[in-house]
Amino acid sequence: MSGTHDAARPRSTAYAKFLDIDHTVYMTVEEAIALSRDLADVISTSGRPDLLVGVANGALLPMKVVAEELGIPFQVIHLRRKGSRYKQKLFALKEALGIPTSLLTTRPMRAVQTWFEQRTSTLEEANDAFTFDVLGKDVMIIDDAIQTGRTARHLKERLFAKGAAKARVAVICWYQGVDDSGEWSPDLYLNRQHQWYPWSNNSPYFEKTLTWLANNGLSFWR
Repeated sequence: MSGTHDAARPRSTAYAKFLDIDHTVYMTVEEAIALSRDLADVISTSGRPDLLVGVANGALLPMKVVAEELGIPFQVIHLRRKGSRYKQKLFALKEALGIPTSLLTTRPMRAVQTWFEQRTSTLEEANDAFTFDVLGKDVMIIDDAIQTGRTARHLKERLFAKGAAKARVAVICWYQGVDDSGEWSPDLYLNRQHQWYPWSNNSPYFEKTLTWLANNGLSFWR
């Protein structure tokens, strides 16, 4: 496994900022782009893959940036926990009712969100999620973060079943915590601290993220 020491060039200032942060700091779109470029550097030293795949919605920006940095084609996979779909609907309701985002970040509300996520963790995917060709290819799975690793392991199984020669996982953050991935780990990662990404529904940079995605031919899976 490769960790935080493998890049061919110096890390960005965003990498240094978020490496050891232990409190809520919302990442800007520009910082997310910088970290994605850091991840591209790590990937470039580990053996160039033939194809990148990423799960909508969290992997969209990192995957696009890595693909452009390395000149590698990519495929978006529509796969998510069932709870993610419910959270999208709840966020839309919050916006309609004018509920302040700060309310959602209080300790009691976080506890409710954790309880909810644990009970809606079943994976669901679109019918055309894996219709692209991976036969004999070295595939790199890109994601913003991994905690339990369940989604990534599912992706690897599906890719191998479709004939991929290799399937690796590269993420910005490999979360530490009581519900972490145990003995399993991603192949490549930048840090192990919790991140608040600009594509999170409660981020003040959420709308700017949507604009960036639209400008780059991408959109959220609703």
